[in-house]
Amino acid sequence: MAEVHASDGVRLYAEATGEGTPLVLCPGYCQTHENFRAQVEPLSAAGYRVVLWDYRGHGESDAPETEAAYSMDQVVDDLG
Repeated sequence: MAEVHASDGVRLYAEATGEGTPLVLCPGYCQTHENFRAQVEPLSAAGYRVVLWDYRGHGESDAPETEAAYSMDQVVDDLG
């Protein structure tokens, strides 16, 4: 497991597999990185660096208590 810290300090789960052009897979609301597990091996074998992550409040990422921590602007910032 790897982790990154968002601009506001929230710990986010992330992992990367393979080498090559990065391909970031983003789960939908109420999903986690595990929804993409079956795609990792074929995509990394095809030459991609596959990056999986969990949105804040989902999966293995931290869940902030304040409602403001879940804005769409923050999610976009997290992806960056």
